Amino acid sequence: MSQNYKAIMLGISNVGKTSIINAFRPLNDIIEPTVRYDLYQFSCSIDGNEFTIGLWDIPGQTQYRPMTQTFLRNVDVALIVYDITSEDSFDNVNEDYKLLIQETPNPHVFIIGNKVDLESERRVFATVGENYANQIGAKFFEVSALHNTNIVELFDALKLAASGIDKPITESINLSNTKEKKKGCC
Repeated sequence: MSQNYKAIMLGISNVGKTSIINAFRPLNDIIEPTVRYDLYQFSCSIDGNEFTIGLWDIPGQTQYRPMTQTFLRNVDVALIVYDITSEDSFDNVNEDYKLLIQETPNPHVFIIGNKVDLESERRVFATVGENYANQIGAKFFEVSALHNTNIVELFDALKLAASGIDKPITESINLSNTKEKKKGCC
């Protein structure tokens, strides 16, 4: 019987949460803002031990924020995403982190700066994101969903964090073909 782990992707609207997922699992060329709570199932294996990661893609629009707290319960891994070209999106990271730890005291946390392909428009320096991640004991990544920069590395780290294994990866993540649309609680 395989183990199931719960992961959640947080961040305000338009930081690229869904684009990061789709960079790892290409679905189509048109990415629209998530307007409901989407669940993506990842089938994983490390040294023959199989497990599943259910990754919740949480909408970033303000009107959905009150319901988000329900999805934060019993999270194994949280990925908090900001846009490196938007200081406002980075300012929201701490709010998401505070909400998260109210519901799940000790999750593995990743702070992710997206859109490094827009370096000339950068407003949040990598050192700022990395310092914040270090301050809260989180892992830090900068990625580009558009160019697939550090996407595989991010998902490999997600796999290790969810499973609690701290060693080099020898097998890749296999993403199942299922995407479930959910509106209710987890």
